[in-house]
Amino acid sequence: INCIKYAPDNRDIYFELTRLFIESKKLAEARDVVASMPETAKNDLRGLECTGYAKEGLGDDDEAAALAEQMLSLRENYPAALNLLGVLSYKKGAKEEAALYFQRAIDADPGYGEAYTNLGVINWGLGKKDAAVNCLKKGFMLSPTVPDTSAIYYSVIFALGNFSEAESDFVEVCRLNPNHKNLAFLYIDLLIQQEKYELALLKIEDALALFGLDEGTLQAALAVREKIGPL
Repeated sequence: INCIKYAPDNRDIYFELTRLFIESKKLAEARDVVASMPETAKNDLRGLECTGYAKEGLGDDDEAAALAEQMLSLRENYPAALNLLGVLSYKKGAKEEAALYFQRAIDADPGYGEAYTNLGVINWGLGKKDAAVNCLKKGFMLSPTVPDTSAIYYSVIFALGNFSEAESDFVEVCRLNPNHKNLAFLYIDLLIQQEKYELALLKIEDALALFGLDEGTLQAALAVREKIGPL
């Protein structure tokens, strides 16, 4: 917001702010940012993408679909547009159609983590657990800071009890994103589930130093400390 005050015509600021609001499910705020964008930003591919995902989140699915088609008219096989059409198809119950859109998004951009996550959700719902875990893992490794990709992957790991298999994934993403609070706490919980209390306590101490003290974190730390006793 401060950046916008100093550079109100800089499109990237609006795009980034909208992305943050959409990922944190603050969709009304995302809509407001989109409405305040300069016209050049609104008509940019990323501007259309921001508007489309905000509209989808608010339930304006027909408008979101029209925006996705507009993106594709500007750039064929634009991954974000294909992913959005997949989300809209999934909401209508057309899972096979949604899966095709997600796969097309992946083919257009093999580094697009959210499309892998969405495809993994469909596979999980169809009972294809191995395929689902593979897709969800790829989505997590490619886009670990997107809240949905990390939360969904961890929930599946938790459901299957595959904590030891996933530990190296969390070690890697925490190494690459050392200041990301959500990832740090998911990794700590993964260690606790494996009863690796001493390592968990070390990571909790790191988190307290890095992110500050709050009551919930302190109580969790004391509970882990009780498991291993005073050092």
